[in-house]
Amino acid sequence: MLAMKMLSQNIWGWLAVWLIMGISCQSHPGMEKLSQVESMIWNMPDSAYHILSKLTLASFEKESEKAKYALLMTQASVHANRPILSDSLINIAMNYYYSEPNTPDYALSCLYRGNVLEYLGREEEALDMYLSANNVLENLADRRIHYWVYTSLGNFYARFHIYREAVKYYELALSLNLSNPFLEKTDTPIPFKGIIRLYPNLNRDTWETLLNDRVEKIQLTDSSFQKRRILKPIDEANIDSKQKTIQEIINKHILSSLKSENYGLKKQGIITLLSTITIILVLMLILYEGWRFYKKKQLIILQQYRKDVTDLQQQIDDLQERENENQLLEQQLMRLEVEKQKKELRVRQLETIFRAKEIALSVDLIEAAQVYIRIMDKENPVYIPAESRGKLERWLNVTGNQFANRLSERFPSLTNGDKDICYLFALNLSFKDVAKVLNIQSRSVERSVCRICQRMGLPQSGKDDFLNTIRELKELD
Repeated sequence: MLAMKMLSQNIWGWLAVWLIMGISCQSHPGMEKLSQVESMIWNMPDSAYHILSKLTLASFEKESEKAKYALLMTQASVHANRPILSDSLINIAMNYYYSEPNTPDYALSCLYRGNVLEYLGREEEALDMYLSANNVLENLADRRIHYWVYTSLGNFYARFHIYREAVKYYELALSLNLSNPFLEKTDTPIPFKGIIRLYPNLNRDTWETLLNDRVEKIQLTDSSFQKRRILKPIDEANIDSKQKTIQEIINKHILSSLKSENYGLKKQGIITLLSTITIILVLMLILYEGWRFYKKKQLIILQQYRKDVTDLQQQIDDLQERENENQLLEQQLMRLEVEKQKKELRVRQLETIFRAKEIALSVDLIEAAQVYIRIMDKENPVYIPAESRGKLERWLNVTGNQFANRLSERFPSLTNGDKDICYLFALNLSFKDVAKVLNIQSRSVERSVCRICQRMGLPQSGKDDFLNTIRELKELD
């Protein structure tokens, strides 16, 4: 039982929801009639007026619905040639659509309010409405609205004998080339299209003259024009002042249009400028990021190149170092080989000398010969006086006829340093060679020679005498 009760409650709940949804989705009958009228009002204005006359503003709740009803009712009244005694109805539509200036409903509200005001004799306000409608035509695609605005302006200017403006708007209306039956049957008071076809080569002034004559004839004979408009006759005495007022209204709208156009151009210019700046900034950002990416990539490549160059340079340095080491080793080998050959040659020479003089080779004599060989080395002569002086004296006594003993006996005042210099000159070395062996400057050798000459009793500047004395001591038997 409980389950049946819950099921029954659920069924009644769903039925209530469906009922509410059906009621909410059901269309308002007034809106259906407005949609029907809107689709037929251009071609069948009388039928549209008949449908709308059965409705009132009280039939609608929303402001948008009331505005749409007021606009369609006024439009049907105008096209069905119904008299309009007040602008209160069209003002409802005008006040609502004023906040939507670029819509067809706003343009139609301005247009039909102008028709009503012109019907009521308020020409200046009517012209203001016509021009307001004309200003928004460029935003509308419905050419019927264009045609009705142009013909309304043309009719208005023609009434006040402003034919130049009338001709301009008739030209615009004819340029639309509309073939709608309703528009072809409209009771336009100025058959301007016929004038152009009959007189295609006439200038504007001739058109205006023909137009003037034609207007007067049509206003007198065209009963439909009088029936639809029922306009008050224009006082010819006040037509100049009317024209001036109309011209002021035209100038005001031209100025307003120019200001609006200027504002639009400024706005478009600002938007274009901002867009250009944005594009430039985006391009600069893209270029900057691209440059950063390129720089980063190039930096990575550069670092890799530097590393490769460093590795190659290290390899080159290692190879050069090895090559230098090999060259040094080769040079050392060559030098040692040369030194060996020299020493072998000198040893052979000494052996020959010793054999000629029948001198027995002892250890001290061999050591003396080694000292001599080291001193005579051209590349790296070596002589250590404290260690090798005695051995050098031994060598000079053997090979130089007791040169060292004779030098000491004849010049006992000579110091060991003086004797070293004399010994080296006794080996036929030059001043430069002596300086190299003793590792001193050549001028130091020259000063030492001068001092030795003084101690030998020779002239201080007698270098040649010094050398002759050394040579005599060495060759003396």
